[in-house]
Amino acid sequence: MRHSAFTWIWDNIEAFAVAIALALVIRHFCIEAFRIPTDSMRPTLHGDDFQRRRHGDRILVDKTIWELRDPRRFEVAVFRYPLNTNKNFIKRIVGLPGEWVRLADGDVWTSVDRGATWKIARKPAAVREELLFPYWPDSLDDPEAFREGPAWEASGGFRIADSGEFLVESAAGESGLRFLPPVHPYDSDGHRGYREKGIVGDVRVTFTVQGSGGALLLHLVEHGRDHLLHLGTAESYVEFAGDPLRRLPLATRLREGEEIDVSFANIDDMIIVDLPEDGIFEIEDSESGDRYPTEASLAAGEAKGSHAIYFEAAPGLSARISDVRIDRDVFYDADNNGGFGRETWEVPEGHYFMLGDNTLHSSDSRKWTVNARSWRTGPPSNGRRAARRATRPRPSPTEGRAPS
Repeated sequence: MRHSAFTWIWDNIEAFAVAIALALVIRHFCIEAFRIPTDSMRPTLHGDDFQRRRHGDRILVDKTIWELRDPRRFEVAVFRYPLNTNKNFIKRIVGLPGEWVRLADGDVWTSVDRGATWKIARKPAAVREELLFPYWPDSLDDPEAFREGPAWEASGGFRIADSGEFLVESAAGESGLRFLPPVHPYDSDGHRGYREKGIVGDVRVTFTVQGSGGALLLHLVEHGRDHLLHLGTAESYVEFAGDPLRRLPLATRLREGEEIDVSFANIDDMIIVDLPEDGIFEIEDSESGDRYPTEASLAAGEAKGSHAIYFEAAPGLSARISDVRIDRDVFYDADNNGGFGRETWEVPEGHYFMLGDNTLHSSDSRKWTVNARSWRTGPPSNGRRAARRATRPRPSPTEGRAPS
């Protein structure tokens, strides 16, 4: 009996020791739990909220995948803070080794030839969906934003029902429905008033329409460029504003008694359409690769009328529009109250340029100075990634500053 009891105790001690050793090996080399400390990645990931007594999100960090491949743009990274390596930071990779990075009009632009030519960095579909934040009717930034006054202005045959649906009976003459508030790049802490940062032109409008006769038109205007979705009973098409104007026919039609779910977006100089009979397709701006990104940032100071979201009804349309929703894209701010007004950065080889999703409240590569430290950790196992080596790239020579 004693021998059996001793064997049982020893076997359990041995199993427990092996389990601890295995857990330590996995933690050190494979996967590690990580708690989000701050709101710099909000709303993608939430940090500690002391006022609400809520702890930050917890994720698992995969440390192995970058042994097999290099980090990719727009992956989320966990790494050591360059200015204090005792701290873990979590940000999104937007600049890769050897590139120049420029933040203009809320978008990320990159150059591989030291600024001679620029290309907008378009987000993959999954990341794009992750970084689309609710704006109307329930603003993620400020839930009270649209309760003080009307958000839409109806004219002609349009009217707003008590249920919140939009109804239209369009005879001769103009009928329109305009979204009144400009889409500002608010921060995600519930504070408003960042109007000096410009207006967000990258938006998505989704809705359900049931109608017949005539046609329903949705306009997304960014810096005076009017992108149009035309849904009719006889024909449907999408127009991409540019030189030349591009028009693509659509298969989806308005049919009496049939509801159609519609999604129309202008994001990263690209039109994205999602319709029942056409599926999802994307139209890239052929001109964006030829424009210097400063033009976009200068255009951000244009009058409010240069940005607009509005519906029109062609004569003969009888329709009900419901479940309207407006989402805005993340707006990457170049300054962030401490970035010294820089808009362009050079990313040295072996380094990465990092930004927080909560762009107006994030300490990231816009503020950090160059150092020679490097580290290795890995990506979260839920599909997000972690940084292998990341430091602040030195300012571009065009900014007139020497490396720190």
